[in-house]
Amino acid sequence: MKSQDWELQLERQRYEQELLMDPRNAEAHFDLAALLEDHFKEYDLARKHIEAATELEPDNDAAHFNLGLLLTSHFAEHTLARTHFEKALAIAPDDSMTLYQLALLHDDHLNDENIANTYYERAIDTDPFNALAHASYATFLSNKAHNYDKASIHYQFAMDLDPEDADHLNNMGLLMQHQFGNYERARQCYEQALEKDDTIADIHVNLANLIDAHFSELDLAEHHYLEALRLEPELARAHYDYAVMLSYSQNRLNEARSHLETAVSLQNDHASALRELAILLTEHYKEHEEARGLFERSLKAEPDNYEANLLFANLLDDHVKDYEKAMHHYVRAMAIEPGNPNTFCECAVMQMQSLKQPYKALSNLKHALELDPDHAESHARLCSLYITALNDISLAKFHYEKAVALDEHYKDPLTEQIFKEAGL
Repeated sequence: MKSQDWELQLERQRYEQELLMDPRNAEAHFDLAALLEDHFKEYDLARKHIEAATELEPDNDAAHFNLGLLLTSHFAEHTLARTHFEKALAIAPDDSMTLYQLALLHDDHLNDENIANTYYERAIDTDPFNALAHASYATFLSNKAHNYDKASIHYQFAMDLDPEDADHLNNMGLLMQHQFGNYERARQCYEQALEKDDTIADIHVNLANLIDAHFSELDLAEHHYLEALRLEPELARAHYDYAVMLSYSQNRLNEARSHLETAVSLQNDHASALRELAILLTEHYKEHEEARGLFERSLKAEPDNYEANLLFANLLDDHVKDYEKAMHHYVRAMAIEPGNPNTFCECAVMQMQSLKQPYKALSNLKHALELDPDHAESHARLCSLYITALNDISLAKFHYEKAVALDEHYKDPLTEQIFKEAGL
C-alpha cells in the first residue's frame, strides 16, 4: 500500500474514532464524508455522514452545499440536491459556487432555462472571475438560448481568466465553426487548445473534421484522426468521423467500413454510424439485408431522422420489395420535413414503377412542384409518367423542357425521339 493510502486510511480511522467518542461531532461527520466521497468512493456512507452534519448543524452552508453535490453527482436526486443548494444559498446568499451549481442543476437536469439563466448571471455578478461559470454560461447560451454573440463573449472571458484551459478554446472553436462559419478562427482555437493539451482526443477530432470539410488538407486531417484514435482507441465518434472522411473524401471504402463497424460495436445506438454503414452497404457492397437491419437500428435510436427514413424507404422499394413498409417510411419522412420535395418525388417513383399507381404518383409529383417549381427531378419524372402511363405527349414535352432547362443531366435522345415521332 502506498504511503498516501496509509495516510488516508489513518485519517479515516481518526475521524471514526472521534465519532465513537462523540457521535454528535458535526465537524467530524463533515470531514469524514468528504474523505469517503473523494478518496474512498464510498458514496452511501459519505451521504450518511454529510446528512448527519446538516442535521447537527442546519446553518452550515458548506454541509448543505456538499450534500447537494453528492446527491446530484452520485445519486441523481436532483430535486433534493436543489433543496440543499437553496438552503446553502439562504445561509450564504453571495456564494458564487452555490449559485453556479444551482445554474448547472437547472440547466442540465431540471430543464428550467429561465431559472438557469438567472443563476448563471447571479453567479457571474457575484464573482466575475469565475472562469467555470463564464464557460458553462456560454455553453448554455449557445446550446439552449441560441444567443451566439453573448456566448462568444463569455467564452472569451473564460479564456482570458483561465488561458491554460484547453476546453475553453475548444468550445470557442466549436462556436466559431458551427454558428459563425469563421473557419480560420475555429482552426486557430483548436490548434491553440492542442498547444495547451495535446492529449484530448475530442479536440483532435474537431480539428480533423474542420480541416477535412473546409481546408481540404486531407493528410493533416488524417493525422489528427489517427492521433485521436491512438489516444482513445474506443472513442466511437473518432471512428465514425474518420470513416466519413475515408468514404466521401478519399473513396477508401473498405477502411471506412471497418471504422464504421468499430463505431457501431463501441456504441450500438450510434444512429449516424448505423445509418452511414447502411448507406455504404447499400450503395457499394449490395448487402441489402444487412443494410436493412442497420437502418432499423438507426431509426430505433433516432426515429425522426429524415435521411434515414427516406433512404430506408428507397432500399425497401428498390431491393427488398417491401412496398408497404417503404410507404410507411416515405410518409414518415414527409411528416418530418413536409416542405422537402425530394420525399414526394421519391415516393412517386415507387408509385409509378413498383405499385403501378400513376394517379397517386401524379398527385405527389404535382405537390413536389408546388413546394419547389424548379425541382428538376420532379419535372423529369412527370415527363416519364405522361409518356408511359397517362398518354399526354404535350405535357410530357413541357416537363421535359423544364427539367433540361434546370439541369442538362436530364437531356435524353430517346425521349426527344419520342417527341419527334409525335410531331412535337
